[in-house]
Amino acid sequence: MISCAQYDFIELVCTFHYPVRITTFSGDVIEGIAHDTARSASGEECIQLQQPERYVVLTTIKTLQVTQPNPHLQQVSFDS
Repeated sequence: MISCAQYDFIELVCTFHYPVRITTFSGDVIEGIAHDTARSASGEECIQLQQPERYVVLTTIKTLQVTQPNPHLQQVSFDS
């Protein structure tokens, strides 16, 4: 489970549809446009990315980086 503060960052990037680069704890790097939050078929909370469409389980995220200049945030690290 992620903290409320971390969830706020997820909601922020989805609200502004920022392009993001996500690095997971397993080392995968996933890029896309943040679109929304959702639940997987098994009930896990995810961030929905577009271009390409993909769902990333929130508890697998190690870092979230916004790849365009913006006044809100550049990178957030999530504790395991």
